[in-house]
Parts: sequence; structure tokens; C-alpha cells
Amino acid sequence: MLTYLRNKGNSLILKCLLAFVALTFVTWGGFSLSDGPNSAARIAVQVDDSAISIKDFEARYSIKLEAMKKQLGPLFNEELVKKMGLRNSIFSNMIIELLQINESKRLGISISKDEVRAIIEGMPHFNRSGKFDSSLYFRLLDSNRVTPKMFEEDIENQLTLKRLKNYVGLGVSVTEEDILESYRYDNDKITIQYIDLGFDLFEKKISTTNLKIKEFYEKNKEKFREDAKRNVRWWYLAYDAVKSKIKITESEIKARYSQTRQRYKVKGKAELSQIFLKTPPGVKKKELEKLKSSLIAIRKRIIKGESFAAMAKEYSQGPTAKKGGVLGIVSEVDMLPEIRKSLANMKKGGLSLPIKSSFGFHLLFLKDRKKERLKNMEEVRSQVRNDLLNQKAPGYAKNMLEKVRYAFEDKKKLPEVGILVEGESGFFEKKAPPMFIPDKELLSDLAFSLPEKRKISPEKKGKNGVMFVSLLGKRNSAIPEFSSILSKVKKKYLLEQGGKLAKEESGKYLRELSAGNSSLEKISKNFAVEISNAKNFSRSSVPKFFQGNRKEISILFSLGKNKFGNVLLSDKFVLYKVLRDPESNMKNFDKQKAEIRKRVLEEKKNLLYNRYLESLRKSSKIMVGPGFKL
Repeated sequence: MLTYLRNKGNSLILKCLLAFVALTFVTWGGFSLSDGPNSAARIAVQVDDSAISIKDFEARYSIKLEAMKKQLGPLFNEELVKKMGLRNSIFSNMIIELLQINESKRLGISISKDEVRAIIEGMPHFNRSGKFDSSLYFRLLDSNRVTPKMFEEDIENQLTLKRLKNYVGLGVSVTEEDILESYRYDNDKITIQYIDLGFDLFEKKISTTNLKIKEFYEKNKEKFREDAKRNVRWWYLAYDAVKSKIKITESEIKARYSQTRQRYKVKGKAELSQIFLKTPPGVKKKELEKLKSSLIAIRKRIIKGESFAAMAKEYSQGPTAKKGGVLGIVSEVDMLPEIRKSLANMKKGGLSLPIKSSFGFHLLFLKDRKKERLKNMEEVRSQVRNDLLNQKAPGYAKNMLEKVRYAFEDKKKLPEVGILVEGESGFFEKKAPPMFIPDKELLSDLAFSLPEKRKISPEKKGKNGVMFVSLLGKRNSAIPEFSSILSKVKKKYLLEQGGKLAKEESGKYLRELSAGNSSLEKISKNFAVEISNAKNFSRSSVPKFFQGNRKEISILFSLGKNKFGNVLLSDKFVLYKVLRDPESNMKNFDKQKAEIRKRVLEEKKNLLYNRYLESLRKSSKIMVGPGFKL
């Protein structure tokens, strides 16, 4: 049972479920099919009476894509995204989410706003000094292009799905046998002796004649096909290399500064102190009014001369209460919208009226303020100049290289460009351009995109520079003549035939060993190979020839003492003998029982939930919109 659990633990459905939790938060946005006459045109997928809009799918995809770009940096490319099947993966995840949300609604499973709020306030990302910090909350969401509404809806969805999973898992139990089986699965150890028999050891038994090798070649010609190849001379000019030659005028700097001045705004800052009264979950209107009145009374006492700091220490429920409510210098970006609005008309030394936010009431003292300002041109001159250089460099480099190409085409003396880099590639395949050149992908693209009759490419911009190439040699995809690759064909023939014979022989040897008619010692002498030992290893530390082969590992640990087995690989087979029965050191069993019970219970619940999701998928009517596929 547990072995089956482990094999199923990485199923597609479970992976999808886990991927959902890991996705950047965004509202999944299931909507009713009655939302309007044009709804169908906006649907990515319909699941029974609910649907996912194309807009929400694209939003989820866009945010995930941006997260990948940040994570991978220069390693990120569109080809990688295609290989990963990111669009299909996200699409499948969203369908699974909607299936679960619909099922939760049917079962009457719901989450209150208070529960969502409690979860968010308990998240360490939004805590400062051990307490929830609303300004930090809004700032972090804003920096990730996520609104509070989107975030809170997604938390609600996650909690709903968790509750659904718990509901499905009710009644799942773990037996003592399950715990013991799991412990032994992780801790069983075994010792074997073995011999490696490479396919090449059987080659001497294979009859080889030029005729047989030629017949093999004729039957397997496509296996010897060589990809198209190109040999080019290349010229490359890096953008950074030309920057020193580009002149930037004062008028250009002024114009650029004027066009992009919004980039150089410095957000306003305020030095604040706060008295904060928290609104408890589910607070009623009367209680809100009472809290507001309390804060008004505190404000009056301060106006009459009592210390703001003393009032904060006594009454504030904010994270800085012990410090007299001092928040320090706060950027406008980090402020709650309600606070930002209230502070707009306050003067230095002013005391605000009670400000209501979603978290409670705030009374603010404005000690000092630095208003939003625009950096002057002298402060950002070097930045503006560098922006202009980055903007101009590609065009400047292209023009310079164009002159070199024209001169080369006309067989004239090439202009002196000391920063120009050039070289010869040698013959290479498109998918394997030569290393150690400035831009190998650009080189490959130019070399293999030349029209049939053209020998010189136009100059083309890459990420970091411009390049053009001259074709020196061309080899189209072809199958070489037999005589030119005779040794290669012979080698492949012997390997394949040796493999076939080895596979036949391995079964024969295993039968002889099992019947007691042979021994590893005898076979090792016949082939002049050594007997090796692998001592006291577990399922997680098997010898190399077992790695990645669950079936063979399972067979190995099911065999008893003095039993034999074999493992077939791509270029050899291994014969082995079990020297002792699989057994576990039970010393730590009692200590680990509780943890094992917990893990096995989760594994069983996951398996049950996966089956449940499969049944939901089968029983639901799923219709995919144009341009999408399951």
C-alpha cells in the first residue's frame, strides 16, 4: 500500500495542486455564464456553470512569467518557457482550482472575512517587531502588482481548498503495519556483490564482414544522417565598445531630461508619531463609534497640553506604542491610502483627526515633512547621459559595421575600427554554435538564415552588439557515403549486436545462477572482470546502476539472501547476488513513530484527494475556449 502511495505522491494532479499554492497571488476569477451576451468570447474554459475568463488566465500567466524572469535573470528565454509548457500548466492548474471551488460551494464550505484577516495578520512577511504592519502589507503587495482585494480573495480560495481537502480526508487512518512498513522502506539496508558485463565483451562472438556492416548501414541510414553545417567569417561590434565614440550634446541632455523627468521624482516623506486603536474582527458599528470617540477624547487632551508620547504609551495598540508612538520617517509609498490623503493638507507640527482604515483608527502627529520633489538636471546628469548612450549605441554600432560590410562586399580596404572583433567559426551545426565568441546565438541565426545565393549577411543587432557574417563553406544535411564512415558504422553495428547478444546472455546466466549451475566467480573468470561489493545501502543510496530505476530497486529489496538478479542498461548488464536479507536497525523506530504516522496520514490523504479530484474532473462538463487545449 505505502509503496503505491509513494509512487503516486508525485502525480500530475498533486503537482498541479501544489503549483497553485506556489503561484503568485492573483484572482482566479471564475464568473457566471450569465454575465452578458458576449461572455462566450471571453471564456478560456467553462467548467459546468462556471468559467475562467481569458483576461484572468492572461493575468495569471503574465505574473508567473514576470516571476520567472526575476528568478532566472539572464538565463530566462522564450524557448525555456515553451519547453516547460508554462501556458498549459497554468491553464490546467486553474481548471483544477475551479473544480475545487465549485465543489466547495456545493458542499457549503465557506471562509469568513475574519478568518482571512487573521491569516494575513499572522504572516511574518507583514510583521515588524512581532506585530502586523499595515504599511508594510500594502507596500509589499504594491511592489508585486497585486491589490489587497486580489490577495485576500486568493487567501480565501486557498483556505477553502484546504478545508475541502480536510473534509475529503475525514476518516483516513494509519495502522501500526503502515508505520512499520514506512519505517522499513526508508531504513532497510542490503549488501550485494556484482559484476559488470559491457556489451563490448560480446563483440568477439559477433561475426563481422563488410557485407553485414554494409547491410546494417543500408537498413539504418537515417541513424547516420548529419545535420547541415556552416563555416563563416564573422565581424562583431559591441555596444559598450562604441559608447566612447558617441557625442552627447547639452541640448540632448536637456531634452531627454525634460521628456523623462517623471522618473526623477523623489517621493515625499513624513516624520510621524501614531496612536492606533485596533478594530477587532466582526466589530459592530456602535463599537466603532465608541473607539472613534475614545480617540477624539485623547486628541483633546493632547491639544490641552498633555504629551503625545505619554498618550501613545498608555493607549496605543500599534507596534511602536512603547516608543511613544514614534514611527520615524515614513515614505508616502509606504503609507496607507487613507493616511496619505489625510496628511496632504496637514502642516508641520499638526495633529490629525481620527483616521479610519481597514485595520482601525489612527491619530497622527506630523513632526516634520519633506514634500515630493523633482531632482534637478545636475543631480541626474550622468544617469541621463548614460540613458542616451544606451539608446544611441545600437544604431551607432550598426552604422559603423555597415561601412565595414560595404567595404568588404566591394573588396575595398576595410575602415580602421580598433574596437571591431572578428574571426572564423569553422564548420558547426545550428544547434551547436562554436563557443567563445561574443554572441553565438546571433552567429548561428545569421549563418543559417542566409538566402541561397547570398554569401554575406546584412548586419544584425543582438542583445549586446551588432554582427554580420560571410559564408565560407556550406554542408547541407546528408547521409555520408558508407566508405567515409565505415569505422563509425562498424562501431555502431557491434554495439547494437553486442547489446542484443548480451541481453540474451544475461537471462541465460541468471537462470544458471538461480539453479545453482554457475556462480558469479565462474562468470567473472570467463570474462576477466572483477567482482565488486556494495555494502549496507538503502533505497536512497543504491549503486549507480540502480539509480532512477524504481522497478529494479523494488525487485532487489524483495529478493532474499543468496538470490540473484540482473539489471540491463544501455551499454552493459549487471549480474548481482544478495548477500544478506534486507533488514532495518529498529533502534530509532519508537522515536520516529509519531512523525512517521503524521507523514503516512498525509500521504494517504493526498492519494485519496487525488482520486477525488480525478472523479470531479470525470463527472464535470469541461468546455475549452478557442485557442486553448487540455
